[in-house]
Amino acid sequence: MPRSSQHSIDEREMPPQLAVQLLELLEEQGVSRTHVLAGTGIRPLLLEREDTFVPYRQMVNLVRRALLLSNTPTLGLLSGSRENVSSWGMLGYTIMSCSTYHEAFFTGLKFYKAASGMLALSAYEEGDRLCLRMEAPSGLEDILPFSVEEMAGGVVTVLGDIIGERFQPLELQTTYADPRYARLYRKVLRCPTRFNQSQNALWIARPDNTPLPHANPVSARMCRRLVEEMLDKHSPEENLVREVRRVLMRTPGQIPDMETVAAELGVNSRQLRRQLNTFDTSFRAEVDDVRKQLALGYLRDSSMNLEQIATLLGYTEVTNFRRAFKQWTGQPPTYFRSG
Repeated sequence: MPRSSQHSIDEREMPPQLAVQLLELLEEQGVSRTHVLAGTGIRPLLLEREDTFVPYRQMVNLVRRALLLSNTPTLGLLSGSRENVSSWGMLGYTIMSCSTYHEAFFTGLKFYKAASGMLALSAYEEGDRLCLRMEAPSGLEDILPFSVEEMAGGVVTVLGDIIGERFQPLELQTTYADPRYARLYRKVLRCPTRFNQSQNALWIARPDNTPLPHANPVSARMCRRLVEEMLDKHSPEENLVREVRRVLMRTPGQIPDMETVAAELGVNSRQLRRQLNTFDTSFRAEVDDVRKQLALGYLRDSSMNLEQIATLLGYTEVTNFRRAFKQWTGQPPTYFRSG
């Protein structure tokens, strides 16, 4: 059974390393960053912030734009071959600190979303080989060669640097036809490629327990914790709930209904309900939580009376507000006003 992550890749946000690398590659070709980013939805200044994550759909826009403006069709291979431990961010240092090749590989597989590849990864073992499958969301066929080249090239380059000779790429399989620069695949990936196959996959020698030269259990635990915190912060659940709450809080006194919020997020109400249910929450629960947080702020930081606060929160009767507030907090509103 392939091992992979639970959430759809096109829901996530991505670290900015790939975006920055593409901008650098295009700059070397004489194309300005501003020109590359035009129409992608990505603001240049955001990429300079250490806490920036880029929505997956915006990264798709950037890749398409870069391919359009680049003077080389081998942009994916070039990008993958340029990657190193630091370009994988905290994930790179986590892998490098692992004790063995086996631990390093499967740590990377578990936390691959902390890097900035475009594809979803899963793996299964077959005898003395391991298959690293690479899957893209539907509708991205135009950037599939780039995405496979960048992902496979990055894996071969970075794991080769960290693990050394024990990392053996055996074969790349792709679902697309061989491009006119197919001969460069072997140079970058150090293995043969078979095109027009049923899957996009990199076959490697099965990871063993070879000790790694930079193993440091303390650093590995620390880096792993930071990676977990980063992924939790930018998980699809956090993104969806954050966006729902942003819309709910945008117009005080006019809490929008589900249809309005769904339309704002580009889905219908049924889809929004289903997505929230996937994360064990509901639109009603998010509305109540937003109302509770707003109510606490109004009670503590304003001089508005209860009738005014109730109206701002969308209640026509102050008694309904009092009842709801008691359910949320276990205390009446006056408790927080007096406290």
